[in-house]
Amino acid sequence: AKPDSVFGERVFVFVELTSGAAPITLEQVKACLIGRGVSVELIPEGMEIVDELPRSSGDKLAKGTLRDRVRSIPS
Repeated sequence: AKPDSVFGERVFVFVELTSGAAPITLEQVKACLIGRGVSVELIPEGMEIVDELPRSSGDKLAKGTLRDRVRSIPS
C-alpha cells in the first residue's frame, strides 16, 4: 500500500511478467479485478512492472523491500 495523507494508504501493485508475456496496463488490471467482483476499495490506484519481485532468503516475497520502494515513488 502506498502512504496517503487522506486515507492512510492507497492500493499499489507490483507486477512481474512471465517470460514472453505481453505488457499489461493498470486499466487492464483494474478491469480484471472488477470483473472478478473485487471490492472497489481493493482496486489498485498505481502499478509498476518489475523484472523480478524481490525475494527473501527463504524465497518468500520481500514485502518490506516493496513497501520501501513504493514509499519512494512520488505521489
